[in-house]
Amino acid sequence: MMIKCLKNSAFTLIEMLLALAILGVVAASLFSIFAGGMKISQRSTQGDRLNHEIFWVSRLLSTDVENAVSVKLVDTQGQPKNIFEGTADHLTLALDTENGLKKISYYLNPIEGSGLANLMREEKDIILDEKKSAEPEIIANHLALDGLKFLYGYQEKDKPVEWQTSWKPDGVPAKMKAEIDFVLDPKTLEKKTLTLEIYHPNGTLNE
Repeated sequence: MMIKCLKNSAFTLIEMLLALAILGVVAASLFSIFAGGMKISQRSTQGDRLNHEIFWVSRLLSTDVENAVSVKLVDTQGQPKNIFEGTADHLTLALDTENGLKKISYYLNPIEGSGLANLMREEKDIILDEKKSAEPEIIANHLALDGLKFLYGYQEKDKPVEWQTSWKPDGVPAKMKAEIDFVLDPKTLEKKTLTLEIYHPNGTLNE
């Protein structure tokens, strides 16, 4: 009489647990790779946005300053007043455009509750009613609250440039420097600074 031994072909509990453990490791590895790829993609997108903003701000600000004109108005007391006003964190200049004389201002506008600010460009009509002027335009966002600094360089013959934090009413700087701090990561406040040096031909504005 022959007795056949039938082997149990089903998985044992240990084998199933081992398979689940291996599957968990593989899934965790795939998820880690996927998450890493998403972070790289997100950072790349943020970098592209930042580079676009830096290029746009650099081109716009440089063009406005280089094409600024000297416009002197008379106030209510009969005293001449130049449209151009330059301080450490605010810049106002005049441009002669196809639509008439415009007063252009650059300044920061804080974003409530974020610790960040938007870089604004405001355009107003000098001759017509300023209430009809366009609304301020956001040309860059996610800047540091103190991320806009202007310096004005004055130079006498055979002397080094003297940098000041305000535009002298009785003089025209040979060049202007702007430092703009873009925030790469709002959580860490990691910054990337754009530094511009803009020259005026012969140190004078166009009349």
